[in-house]
Amino acid sequence: MSPKVFGEEQIATVSELNSGKATRILKKARVNGPILIMKNNKTVGIVMAVDEYNQIIEDAENYQLLMLAEKRLTQVDLTKTISWEEAKTCLGMSQEDIDSAEDLEIE
Repeated sequence: MSPKVFGEEQIATVSELNSGKATRILKKARVNGPILIMKNNKTVGIVMAVDEYNQIIEDAENYQLLMLAEKRLTQVDLTKTISWEEAKTCLGMSQEDIDSAEDLEIE
C-alpha cells in the first residue's frame, strides 16, 4: 500500500500547535481527516479524530486475528475433524439449546 498524500490543508506545524491554534487543528482533523504535524520539514506526529484512531486500532487487531486464524488453518489435520452435528452430539447439545442461548462475541 502506498502512503497517503496529504494536501497543504492537512499539514500543521509544531509552532502552530504551540501558538494556540490546537483547537482549530483538532476541529480540522475531525472534519477533514488526519493532520500531519511537522517540525523542521519532518513529520513528528498526526492529529486525528478519536473515532478514526479507534477504527484503525480495531482494523489492526482484526487483521492480526485473521493472520493467526490463517496460520492455524495451515497447521490443522483435517482428517481429525468432526462435523458440527457430531460436535453437538458429543457435547450433549441440541440445535434448540444453541438457538435459545444468549449471543456472545468471541474475540
